[in-house]
Amino acid sequence: MTAAQFSLEDITDPLTREVLGLVWASRRGLTETELRRLLKPTDLPQLPPAAWLPLRSALEEWLVDRAGILNFAHDSLRAAAEIAFAPNEDRRDELRLRLADDFEQQPISPRSCDELLWLLLQTESYQCLRLCLLDVDRFLEINKSDEDQLRRYWVHLGEERTMGSQYLASFEQWYKLADRDENRISYSANQLGLFLIHSGLYGDAEPFVRCELAIDEKSYGAEHTAVARDLNNLAGLLERTDRLAEAEPLYRRAQAIFEKNLGVNHPDVGTSLNNLGQVLKKLNRMTEAEPTMLRAVQIFLQFARVTNQLDPRLQMAINNYGRLLEAMGRSEAQIQAALHEVAPDLCVRMNQANR
Repeated sequence: MTAAQFSLEDITDPLTREVLGLVWASRRGLTETELRRLLKPTDLPQLPPAAWLPLRSALEEWLVDRAGILNFAHDSLRAAAEIAFAPNEDRRDELRLRLADDFEQQPISPRSCDELLWLLLQTESYQCLRLCLLDVDRFLEINKSDEDQLRRYWVHLGEERTMGSQYLASFEQWYKLADRDENRISYSANQLGLFLIHSGLYGDAEPFVRCELAIDEKSYGAEHTAVARDLNNLAGLLERTDRLAEAEPLYRRAQAIFEKNLGVNHPDVGTSLNNLGQVLKKLNRMTEAEPTMLRAVQIFLQFARVTNQLDPRLQMAINNYGRLLEAMGRSEAQIQAALHEVAPDLCVRMNQANR
């Protein structure tokens, strides 16, 4: 038995034992406010200061305050606390479910979501975990802080390939609620769509991308810059699923809107042109793709010269243009000569930066 384990097991005060057990059960520790709420008498909103202050003083030896979160000073104390205050699975589940109930009732925040989902996973409360993941407001909070963690929860459930249809059903119920702001709906559709795209669920993402486009067209008008970005996103999704004939007119429409609103040499125009050129290349329309992708390169070149920065989009556009020339049968020497003709000064700088 370690000294830490011995001293913790020697604690007899019920409140002290309860605090240390609850802190052990949490993922990252607990705040004083959370502990006082969890320890409250039935007729009070929280443990009174007169009871908390001496208790907090007694905990100094065991807990440290890191940015308002109380947790064990080191891992050996945490391990000893498990032995002393959570010695079996039933007690561990009891403490964690008590915390989960409390965090579920709190306002949605990065902290409440982080703790709640982890606690539900630890207690194998899979149905509750699924419902929390499908709550659109919770999704937005979790996705904002850690998209990969969000995806890992679905992997734990074994539903990472079927989560898209579940999100769609949940979203359809969520946005029908009274007084739901359309900007919030559009933003939520965007985030859900991107999450599913990043997860490789392109078919499931499409309804969300189309929903965002429809709302933005209604809210801002068909020629708004936000609509052009939505069109680019939808075209990119269609391109990923080899629906090239459908993607082409959307890229062209996005390009026209960007040119009208931002000017013919804006980088967003260059992005649309680069995307369009890629689609034309895949359609084997090389003679149309070549001037399209060349213009994208020229737009990014001009932007780089004005800002004196090597924008990563320039590197992408030059690489894509070089690959197009290669697909058209140009030799390596001809490709290098063409790139040097387009941008002799920046080609030198890019070669130096890549060394």
